[in-house]
Amino acid sequence: MEHLHWPLTVLNRSIPYKNLTAASQQVGISQPQLSRLIKQLEENLDVTLLDRSSPRHTTWTPEARKLAEIFNKSEKALQQSIEEFKDGSQQKEVSIGCLEGLSSLAENFGHKLLEKSNVETLHLNVFDQNDLEAKFLVADLDVAFTSRLPNNKKFTYQKNMGYQFIEPVNDKRSGIKIYSTFEFNSLTSVQRKKKIKRVISNSLFLRKSFQDRYGGSIKLPSKIFDGRAPQGALPVVVIGQDYLSKELWKLAEKF
Repeated sequence: MEHLHWPLTVLNRSIPYKNLTAASQQVGISQPQLSRLIKQLEENLDVTLLDRSSPRHTTWTPEARKLAEIFNKSEKALQQSIEEFKDGSQQKEVSIGCLEGLSSLAENFGHKLLEKSNVETLHLNVFDQNDLEAKFLVADLDVAFTSRLPNNKKFTYQKNMGYQFIEPVNDKRSGIKIYSTFEFNSLTSVQRKKKIKRVISNSLFLRKSFQDRYGGSIKLPSKIFDGRAPQGALPVVVIGQDYLSKELWKLAEKF
């Protein structure tokens, strides 16, 4: 399997991009070379990684994403093991992602890591739901604060932190509809074609600020409540990668 390490590395770096053209531009190799490496993986592993049913719009198959996820996690685990072998310490760099409505939880956890562990570098970023899940599944994030589990999968490191409601608020100063990127992408084609004024932003801060200034209809997350999510509420969940240090995860379980 050693001869597949480079093709797997390229696949892992290419998966975030929707097709070979975009991937080759970002990965830094030609499209024919990238195509050959993917074909090499398909032949060696007897799996289809590219959906070629539409020649002009090839896309990654679910198997390609799963293979990239497996490879990425193994690489992260190896990197962590080497670092721990070198100096006998805990993981020193952690990447946390969250929904903007859960940023206070992520911030709190990040502070605890810096204060009570050997973590020296903390990456703390906000994503919409789809990006958060995609980045966690390819191990670009070590920890994620989310309202649903990617693929309904049960993770080794997983904890329910409570729940919150998404509450509609209508300020009648204007008829503007204000959407998050995730909300807008979830609309049907019929809903999108309606002749209305819209604002679409991936920033909860900007959406709320716009509504405060100019009015409009918006959905806002409530405060986070303790306990199990009742009907109509969204769960608040923190998940960690399998390779995460147990010592670091224990800090997540304590707050």
